Amino acid sequence: MTTIKMEKIEITRGEGPTKNCCITVGKTFTVKTWGQAKGHLNMIAHDMRLRGTIGYDKTDFVVTFENGGTYAGRADVTADGDDTDLAQLIREEMGFQAGTYRPRHIGESDWQRLRAEHESEGYGQSAREFLADYDLGD
Repeated sequence: MTTIKMEKIEITRGEGPTKNCCITVGKTFTVKTWGQAKGHLNMIAHDMRLRGTIGYDKTDFVVTFENGGTYAGRADVTADGDDTDLAQLIREEMGFQAGTYRPRHIGESDWQRLRAEHESEGYGQSAREFLADYDLGD
């Protein structure tokens, strides 16, 4: 089965400094590959390291796929750059909804409860369909 490819990703840094930074808050940048998106978020992380920032900068994104479908989310970019892979972030979020990925901070009893909730509310099936239908890079 062929999966639906990504067409573009729009990235908007939602918080951080407004002067002397490489990525301006509130300005939307459009990229065409998952690698370019990661590079863009890495520039935000680099900027944070240069300023000695702790915490994270909220960064909004919208992925548009070739069929017109979209996925909107937020990446909390930290100075260490560990969280700059948007494709991985989406895979983990959708895997969580699908019941196939458990974040480390969620204990077993909470995980079982959340999985049951996601299934009863239809999120699990929708997430599995999303993961099967859309190409989220390597």
